[in-house]
Amino acid sequence: MSIHAIIVCAGDIMAKENKNKNPIVKRLLQAVVVILIFVGLIVAVLSLGDLNTIGDIFKNININYLLIALGLTIIYFIFMVLPHFIIAVSHKTKMDKTRLFLNASNEFFFTAITPAQSGSQPFHSVIYLQHGVTADETSSILTTTYINYQVVANFLSTIALVILALFHSSVLQGRLIIVILGFLLNFAVLVLIFFLTFSKKFPTRIQRFLYWLAKFKPFRKRLTKVADDTPQIVRKFQKSTRETMKKKRFLILTTIVRIIALLAYYSIPFIVALALNIPLTAEHFFYMMAISLVSTTLMAWFPLPGSSGGVETVFVILLTALPVINQTEGLTIMLVTRLLTFYLGMIWGAVALGILKLMDLGKNRKIKKYQDEVKDLEKDELKIGILCDSFVDDLVVQKTYNNLLVSGQNPIIITHDINKDNPDNTVYI
Repeated sequence: MSIHAIIVCAGDIMAKENKNKNPIVKRLLQAVVVILIFVGLIVAVLSLGDLNTIGDIFKNININYLLIALGLTIIYFIFMVLPHFIIAVSHKTKMDKTRLFLNASNEFFFTAITPAQSGSQPFHSVIYLQHGVTADETSSILTTTYINYQVVANFLSTIALVILALFHSSVLQGRLIIVILGFLLNFAVLVLIFFLTFSKKFPTRIQRFLYWLAKFKPFRKRLTKVADDTPQIVRKFQKSTRETMKKKRFLILTTIVRIIALLAYYSIPFIVALALNIPLTAEHFFYMMAISLVSTTLMAWFPLPGSSGGVETVFVILLTALPVINQTEGLTIMLVTRLLTFYLGMIWGAVALGILKLMDLGKNRKIKKYQDEVKDLEKDELKIGILCDSFVDDLVVQKTYNNLLVSGQNPIIITHDINKDNPDNTVYI
C-alpha cells in the first residue's frame, strides 16, 4: 500500500465499502485464496520429501520448543498491535480503548487476505469512521502507524542484509537481484515518507504528477479529485506528523515496542527448527533471523494476499543454503512457521474483528431499544421522569416516586441499573 493511499483512504473508503454489494463474499473469497495457498504449501512439502521422513519429523517434535515458539507468536501478536493502539489512544478519539485495541488487532486478518503492506490497513479507516473518528484523525493514526512500521522494518532489514553480506555472502550469490529489488522498494517508500513529512514543495509536486496521470482517460475522474485535494491532505498529514515527532518519549516507546514485536517474530523459525530436532547453533540463530527479515520485509510487495508464495519461496531458498538443513526440513520449518505466524494470526485478527462487531451489535440494540422507548413515551401524555443511578438503593428517589404516584402524576424512573425490583415503567439508558 502506498503512503498516499493511506492518507486519502480515510476520506473515501467508506463510500467504496458501501458501493460494494457483497463485501462479505469478497472477504470470504480472499480468505479462500489464502487457504488454497496453504493447502498448496502442504502438498509441496509432501511431494518434495519422503512421507515417512516428514512423519518422523512431526512425530518426534519437541513440545517444549513448540510451546516457546507459540509463546513468541503471542508476544508478536500483542506487541505488533500495541504501537497502533498507543498512537490511537494518544489522539483521544471517541472510541473506547477496548475497541481501539480490537481494531488494531484485526490487522492480522486483513494483512493475510489483502496484498497490502503491514502496519495499517484500509479497513481500519472504515471502522474508525463508523465509530465517529474524524477523517483527519483516522489519516493521522494510520499514517503514523505506517511510518512507525516502515522505519523499524527498514532498519532491521538493513541490519539483516549487512549480516548476510559479512558472514554469509555465498548465500546472496545468484539471489542478489531479488534481495536488492525488495530492499530498494522498501527504501523508496521510506524516502517518500521523508519527503512527504518535511518537504513544503512535495505536495505540489505530487499534485502535478497526479494531474499528469489524470490526462489518461481511465484515471481522469478519480485522479482529478484526488489531485485537487492532495495539497490540503498532505499538509494536514505533515502537521500531525511533525506534532507527533515532537513527542520524544512517545516515539521511543512505540519504536521499542515494534522492535520487540518483530524480533519475537523473526526468532520463531529458529525455535521451530529446534522443535523439529534439527541441530542448530547460536550462529544459525542470527542467520535465520536475517533470512526471515529478508523474506518477509523485502517480499512485502509480492502481489498476493499476505505476500503468500513470495515469502515462502525466498525463505526456503535462503534457508536450504545452510548445509545442515535439507529441502524437506526447510519446507517443514517454513510450513510450521507460517502456520503459527500467518494463519494463526489470521484467526486472531478475525476473532478480534468478530468481537468488535458483536460489541457494536449489542450497543446498537441498546440504542434502538432506548429510541423505541423514547418514542413510546412521546406518544403518551407528558410524564415526570426521575433520573437516578439506582432506584433500589436510593430511598429519596423511592419516596419521591411514591409521593408522585399518590398525587396521580404517574412518574417514570430513568436509570441504567437493571433490577427486578424497579417499577414496571422504568426506562433504561
